[in-house]
Amino acid sequence: MFPTEQQEEFLKPEIILPIQFDWMWRRSTQLTPERSLLLAMLEQAASDLSNFRFRPRRRAQRIYWDAYQWVMSNDRSHPFSFVNICEVLKLSPQALRSGMLGRPPRDLVKAA
Repeated sequence: MFPTEQQEEFLKPEIILPIQFDWMWRRSTQLTPERSLLLAMLEQAASDLSNFRFRPRRRAQRIYWDAYQWVMSNDRSHPFSFVNICEVLKLSPQALRSGMLGRPPRDLVKAA
């Protein structure tokens, strides 16, 4: 038994181009729980860098150093690495690093 034309039309798969999927996934303006988590991680790192930078205690220095190493790392092997988070949120890692560490971006220093 062969399907009717109406059944065939119903069974046709919806065609979506990869660019359309990318648009739906990456250009969402909603603040999803996942995006909130990523933003919270960046906020915590910025807080640790500013609050513990000149603290004399070892524990505070360790917190600063951990945040500094995470922000300065270019490692992409971990899903929650700094550069991966910046990429998902469409932020420039270099500009964000400069802001978090209180330094002008290297590109601006070279141009001056």
